[in-house]
Amino acid sequence: MVELKQPRITRLLLSENELASFQNFNGHESILYLEIKKNKLTDCNAIANMPKLQELYLNENEINDIYGLLNLPALRKLDLNTNKLESFNDLPVLPGLEVFDCSNNPIEKAEELPKLGQLISLTSIAMGGCPFADEKGDDFKKEVLIALDQLKIKTVNDDEVTEEDVQGAKEEKEERIRAAKEAEEEAARLAAEKAAEGAEGEEEAE
Repeated sequence: MVELKQPRITRLLLSENELASFQNFNGHESILYLEIKKNKLTDCNAIANMPKLQELYLNENEINDIYGLLNLPALRKLDLNTNKLESFNDLPVLPGLEVFDCSNNPIEKAEELPKLGQLISLTSIAMGGCPFADEKGDDFKKEVLIALDQLKIKTVNDDEVTEEDVQGAKEEKEERIRAAKEAEEEAARLAAEKAAEGAEGEEEAE
């Protein structure tokens, strides 16, 4: 990838070019739409410094790290469908991102969902085909709404979020918090009983 010499270009299509990196790309002032589908990218290094970019399509690559997506303040849609992401560690700052498609990635853990909370403008997320989402099935939407209750999520896997969904997720989260607190209190009680029994045993031995 070389530096673009066309300062007025607003759409750039680079799909199916066997690109393995963007290491010589220094950004672009005018690009609004960028497609790099079906290449051989393993990371997003240097796909950066595009202040007007609104849509970025990186589907069907081999990406396992998205940290390199820097200085993309206007990005509204990011498509990473069919890559090799296992986590959302080191998620870049994308303040305008509304639509995030990471379907068909090997994301297995529920702990990854809360990390998306820093995407403050996020309204739509798609994770169909990810092991965690498939395992949860119809309950996946609820898991998203519980983990990201600070956001205004409108669709999950193209399924609209209703007020009933939001209320159900809120009640489920409250129940989980209550159950966790009760379990913690019970563990503390049992530990105290065990400590008291140990103290009594020492007294009897004396």
